[in-house]
Amino acid sequence: MKKINIYKEIILIISLSIFFAFIRYCFIYNEFDLIKVKVNNSEDCVNSIDVASNSSEPRCITSELAEYMFNNDLGLFIDARYEDSYNSEHIVGAVNLSYEEHALELDIEYIKESILYNEVECDHSFCIGADNSVSYIIPNVANSKKYDYYIIYCDGEGCPYSYDLSIFLFENFNINNIFYYEEGIPVWKEKGLPTK
Repeated sequence: MKKINIYKEIILIISLSIFFAFIRYCFIYNEFDLIKVKVNNSEDCVNSIDVASNSSEPRCITSELAEYMFNNDLGLFIDARYEDSYNSEHIVGAVNLSYEEHALELDIEYIKESILYNEVECDHSFCIGADNSVSYIIPNVANSKKYDYYIIYCDGEGCPYSYDLSIFLFENFNINNIFYYEEGIPVWKEKGLPTK
């Protein structure tokens, strides 16, 4: 008789847990996967600029492609780390658009409206603007070059900011040709590539 009561209690506890979990899930406003989706690892990163350019969403790129783009001045490198980390060391020529310190504080609706009128809005070390409704990011310095590609990096694998910022810019400002360099500053330094 005691065993039957224990099984009833276990079934009751599991049933209540599932019920409350489902109720909680229904009240979450942000998109939330019940099963965690795997984020790209370095094996999924593309090594060809042609493959990367033909993507309809932000893509992970390899160290070799990031180095190629840097050496040929094909893209603007964007450091998604905190400003203190950026100030201590960053890829030469990179601007700091910290995901948590800057991006989440931007007035998205105001910038979107400015983009509609081909105006440029500047904040910290970067500016967001548009030409003929095509959005771009440039460094916040005079006579800045407009780039066709944007390479976002942070503190290497396990650091979510490069991926998060690439999705944020793509979804909110329709900025295309965004790549995230998942291996980030640690691998960049290991390869002896230029930092400042």
